[in-house]
Amino acid sequence: RKICLLSLTLLCFSFLNAQETNESSVQKTTETKKFTRAEKEFNDWYVSAFVGTNALQNTDLVSWGSGRFTPGYDFQFQVTKEVTHAFGIAIMGQYGKTRQYGEGVQINYPNRWDGRTEYYGITLLGDLNLSMLFRRVDNDSPFRWAWHAYAGAGIIAYTAERKARNIYTDGFQPVNDWRTIDDVKLNDRSVFAQVGTGLRYKLSQKFDLEMRAMYVMSGDEEFDASGDPIPGEYTLADLEEGRDDNMITLHLGVHYKIGKHKESLQWHDPLMSISNIPATENIPCADDDNDGVCNIY
Repeated sequence: RKICLLSLTLLCFSFLNAQETNESSVQKTTETKKFTRAEKEFNDWYVSAFVGTNALQNTDLVSWGSGRFTPGYDFQFQVTKEVTHAFGIAIMGQYGKTRQYGEGVQINYPNRWDGRTEYYGITLLGDLNLSMLFRRVDNDSPFRWAWHAYAGAGIIAYTAERKARNIYTDGFQPVNDWRTIDDVKLNDRSVFAQVGTGLRYKLSQKFDLEMRAMYVMSGDEEFDASGDPIPGEYTLADLEEGRDDNMITLHLGVHYKIGKHKESLQWHDPLMSISNIPATENIPCADDDNDGVCNIY
């Protein structure tokens, strides 16, 4: 009886020791080391420059209408960090000037107005690569076009000016001098936001081209040079019901991808790596008893 008990104890000890050894080996094979910069395979920084036009929207003084169209210009420069294959964060600087016009009423004389607004702003912009999100796992075609969506907020400074046509002095001489209506400095209270979309084309390993459209929300009634509303009086600021002057911008830009690697992170589809893994039946496995079933341990 003692011999049987001793044999059973040794058998249990051997089984537990073997199981612990196997678990230890499995744990070692699944251990991963921390990802370092030296292991990066893709470029994840790029700089961009855009040139384009703008037009005011939802404003009192407008950029189009009544048979006229007076667009302005807009320039953008940004630096982007690709966080993942489908998302990036950018700092964008923006400079431009709008052209607008409108009609108002002054005592005894109908007056027409011209306006212009010079501005510059800084935006923290989120960049979502929609094509990467919607790409099929079995799509092995070359990846050269990408649809992007943007959203961000920042601070903006601007100088809005206005001049009137057909205003006469006592000598009936026209007065057409430009007058500053508002001068907003760059500070924590001059907040604005913008959203938009862009279609990007992979021109080469280092350069991309993009057509981008953005909708800019200034958050200010005086951005279009219509002036501050006066309670109880009808002014230029009352030509449009909204109290938020907005703007549409349209750009053509180029991206330059920084880094020593051949490919950019935004153009490498991780799903292709999954789809290219050989089928399980083609991977050899240990089968000590030749029963057609891989060893479990």
